Amino acid sequence: MLTFKWSARDWSGDWRSGETEAASAANLKARLCTEGLLTISIHPQQPPQKHTQRRITATDRLRLTQQLSHLLSAGLPLTDALVLIKARHCPIPVAQCLSMLHTDLLGGYAFSECIRRQQYQFSPLYFGIVAASEESGQLAVGLAHLSRQLASDAHRQAQIRAALRYPITIAIVAVTVISLIMIWVIPGFEAQFAQRGTPLPWLTQQLIRSASGLADWGAWLILLATVAAVFLKHQMRRPLVRRSYEQVLFFVPWFGHWLRLVYSAALAETLSSLLKAGLPLTQALSHLRQAQASLRFQAIIDNVNRAVSNGKPISEAFAAHPDIAPLLAQLCVVGEATGQLDQFLDNAAITLNVEATTALEKWTAAIEPLSIVLLGSIIGTIVLAMYWPVFQIGQTI
Repeated sequence: MLTFKWSARDWSGDWRSGETEAASAANLKARLCTEGLLTISIHPQQPPQKHTQRRITATDRLRLTQQLSHLLSAGLPLTDALVLIKARHCPIPVAQCLSMLHTDLLGGYAFSECIRRQQYQFSPLYFGIVAASEESGQLAVGLAHLSRQLASDAHRQAQIRAALRYPITIAIVAVTVISLIMIWVIPGFEAQFAQRGTPLPWLTQQLIRSASGLADWGAWLILLATVAAVFLKHQMRRPLVRRSYEQVLFFVPWFGHWLRLVYSAALAETLSSLLKAGLPLTQALSHLRQAQASLRFQAIIDNVNRAVSNGKPISEAFAAHPDIAPLLAQLCVVGEATGQLDQFLDNAAITLNVEATTALEKWTAAIEPLSIVLLGSIIGTIVLAMYWPVFQIGQTI
């Protein structure tokens, strides 16, 4: 049995409300009708899920959306589909979410409203596509589009992590190796040079001073770096800091070009899904803006939405922003002319994803030898600085 909060009017027009247990909202509505009450609203009572639920992972959210799409396409009712998915030994957060969705559906809510009430688990983009597809009577199709969108987003995030993983790994290895040389190797050479009273070249002197400073202040430097990292992570929540960070990333050679391709592909793919779900263009752009992780592209979409609202074609609005790949604006011209904007946005997303993958491969192929050369040059300079006096000593003997 579920507890419902209801409001109604009797035959004289007086307002009534209360909380009653019932098997479903329809059952309670029939009971109120037999008592001579005209039902105004019925809502299930449930505690706020934000404090009692763990967040669903991106992988579980994708799997849930795919399963719902398949079951609805097979003709299964939505409530039965939720029960069937929950019975498949899904993770606890997913099971809790499914229980709340099922409860809300029995309470008379539309599925899109159930999703909105679970905003801790589902993004505004998710709600927008579900609401539009539900209104058009094509919920299964909308969920299929959403599944492809979530899969593309996951693949895109994996690409970004892969692009950053190698240079970060090389940087960590370089810092570790150089620190070990400075702390353990150079002091031994310094002691030998001091015993012999050998005059040292300028480069060797600077290296010994650096090693001595690192030995004296190394622990404090590590503490300072840790505090700085925590501080920067906290500051990244501020829009101004995030915007500045993104600006730096977008102007990094090669990497900035790749980011533009990735975000342009994501923009095209998401906008296509929203349009296929039946949303008007301006409303789709509003949902698209909420789905963007990049503050830089959020501002771009705001400008595009204003331009479209003022009557400008979306192709011209896209072309006015250099961060958006030119191909996207070019294909939008054809899409607007043929009335198939969503299809040409899909084509643009496919092409831009291929270009982004190619650019990533070039980036990886270039950064690997450059990193090795840079690390080798640094270590080679240290070795030369320390053995140069040794060679001089050997010549004087």
